[in-house]
Amino acid sequence: MTDADKRSALDQVMRDYLLTLLVDSNSDVPKWETFVTFCIQACRDDMCTPTMPVVLLGDMFDALTLDKCEQLFAFVENGVHIWKEELFFSACKNNLLRMCNDLLRRLSRSQNTVFCGRILLFLAKFFPFSERSDYNLYGKFWALQDFFRNPNQCYNRVQWKIFSTHSSNVLLAFKSFKLDDLQLKHRKLPDAAADQTQHYFAKFLTNQKLLELQLSDSNFRRYVLLQFLILFQYLNSPADQIEWVKDTTSWVYTLLAETPPDGPKFVESVKHILKREEHWNAWKNDGCPEFQKPSHQSDDSAIDDPGEKRRSFSRPRRPKRSLGDLIKDASTHKKVVMGNPELTRLWNLSVHNLDACKSRERDFLPTLEGYFEQAMEQADPSAPADEENKRVNDGNFGWRALRLLARRSPQFFTHSNNPINKLPEYLEMMIKKIIKDRPVSVQQPDSEFSTNMEDIVKVEQVLETEENTVNETEEEELLKGEEHSKRGVFTPEQFEALSIKLAPDWQKVAYKLGYRLDEITFFETGRSTDEERCRFLLQIWAEDDEDASPEGLCYTLEGLELMEAAQVLKEPLAS
Repeated sequence: MTDADKRSALDQVMRDYLLTLLVDSNSDVPKWETFVTFCIQACRDDMCTPTMPVVLLGDMFDALTLDKCEQLFAFVENGVHIWKEELFFSACKNNLLRMCNDLLRRLSRSQNTVFCGRILLFLAKFFPFSERSDYNLYGKFWALQDFFRNPNQCYNRVQWKIFSTHSSNVLLAFKSFKLDDLQLKHRKLPDAAADQTQHYFAKFLTNQKLLELQLSDSNFRRYVLLQFLILFQYLNSPADQIEWVKDTTSWVYTLLAETPPDGPKFVESVKHILKREEHWNAWKNDGCPEFQKPSHQSDDSAIDDPGEKRRSFSRPRRPKRSLGDLIKDASTHKKVVMGNPELTRLWNLSVHNLDACKSRERDFLPTLEGYFEQAMEQADPSAPADEENKRVNDGNFGWRALRLLARRSPQFFTHSNNPINKLPEYLEMMIKKIIKDRPVSVQQPDSEFSTNMEDIVKVEQVLETEENTVNETEEEELLKGEEHSKRGVFTPEQFEALSIKLAPDWQKVAYKLGYRLDEITFFETGRSTDEERCRFLLQIWAEDDEDASPEGLCYTLEGLELMEAAQVLKEPLAS
């Protein structure tokens, strides 16, 4: 921890303890004076900042009543010799002046005349007659902004005098109030604290109490000093003012270099930017002439070698061919110019591009045997594979297999009465058909030709047995479907009779069948009478619901105690 950090911590402790004293009802003025005296001694021992005693007094005057303030001010009057010490005078004079002005604002000129006179006498004793205090620094500083906004005022002699005086006072204040370089302190901070986002504000607050804090801000100083430099670059001063401008400019650069962090680097950047701005202004004033690259003419007398002379001259470029000539040559050779050499080459690889796309070389679709080779090996009963490792259980394989079957296999479009529940089962069935339809190759390698014919016969017998099993399963499913169709058929006469019986209660039936309010509203607006709505409801339900059957509807109507409508469905069943 640096000395500045220690002093800052002790300053905060002092102010916290003062708050405890002010809250304590038993404390009085002598106790407060003793505490301020202790703080003065701590400042002399370089334990606190020199402004701390006056800051504590200001806090006391802000928190106490006017009677207590009048008693405490005697301590301030008697300590004039302390405040005039070199340690406290330059650091505390502005704070003392501000503290006295705050007290004068609280006092009544008619009722507290004596106290006001004591304050004014103290100020007269404290400040010498020739002392140029910073009391008017606030007004002088913000008055400069008018000159920065309108630099033409500086060409008036009276205004120039005001500007030069105020500028000198402000720059003197900057010079006397130097900033500490906290760059080393920031390096010791953790990365999370060092990477905090900096906030930028386009405007600064102009409260008088904030001026001292603003003078401690390095960014604030840089903004103000940069305004001076920009104004000085704009001015075209007469001879008697040029010297002052030059001296002040060098003074401003010195203050910028002393302003942390990275003051010298910042000064170099500012000089470079202002130099570029000066060149740009000169270019604008000259009528914006065109930029021309400087010609590097070689001196023939300095080159003795004739070969070097020939190489020094640039060769003339070949003239570019016009677009019309390029198109003419291309049409002569039956080519197409695409505007890019690579595209032109690709386009003219073949005379007929569509025919080239249909060639066998462009057919990248695999064969059925090649794609299903591994799956057919896994379907071999002699070497069964695990269900988890089968290719047919892979979703990506199944999706590609369906696309390939649609392009290659006529079996894909064969109608089957057996409903397909799972994709792996369907793929296994298609693989068996592919194996059955695959022609037996006559020309085989010697190693494969020696295969036992009995094994081939056994495989064919197994395949025939499995095919018969599949056909039997298909027939059973077909019979089940026929039974289901016989069981679940509505007749138009039933719909007509039910619509008459259920017309008053068709909404209750719709709720029971699982329809929502918006769907019931659709049925209601779609037809004009309740009978038509009921008939429309039953027709839609019979078409959409897979389990719709007269038996199921009869059971539902009995549960709703609609016996007459249920009897309509029972009569044909009984017959």
